[in-house]
Amino acid sequence: MATMLKFINKLAACLKTNTMGYLAVKILSSLLKNGFKRPTGHPEIECLADMVDYLESEHNLLQIAFDNFKNYTGRVASELKAGKLNLNDDPQSKVIADFFIHRDQIAVRLEFFRFYAHSSNKVRLRASHLNTLWDELHIESLIDDDKKLMYTWLREVCDEMS
Repeated sequence: MATMLKFINKLAACLKTNTMGYLAVKILSSLLKNGFKRPTGHPEIECLADMVDYLESEHNLLQIAFDNFKNYTGRVASELKAGKLNLNDDPQSKVIADFFIHRDQIAVRLEFFRFYAHSSNKVRLRASHLNTLWDELHIESLIDDDKKLMYTWLREVCDEMS
């Protein structure tokens, strides 16, 4: 558990400095989803909810992940506005601001937000988080499919709440 905790803390630091954004979120998701299927042996972190609470108290991880998301979408917008990419091409299948396909970048982050916020009674998506998603994926995005991903994600979140 101590090694996993160190690794998770390093991933949180990567998100905070906007390095390895997509990979950090993808690895964090996997560790959190799969790392708590058996007892941890840690006196304070016995389950997923405890880990999420720890990450919030130590790193404010949900906000860091949203800040990283905003950084990524800002870089995408800059590259598109600078004419580095042709919008007539399929931007969803293109690598835009990092080494990974844009659609995957957005989908992995949206899935992380949903999973993470539902993993603890103390962590919730706030209006400011939803405003960020709406602004970045609906209002500001130059990529039409971003809107579809946003609507699909919202529907899934609402379905989980009912």
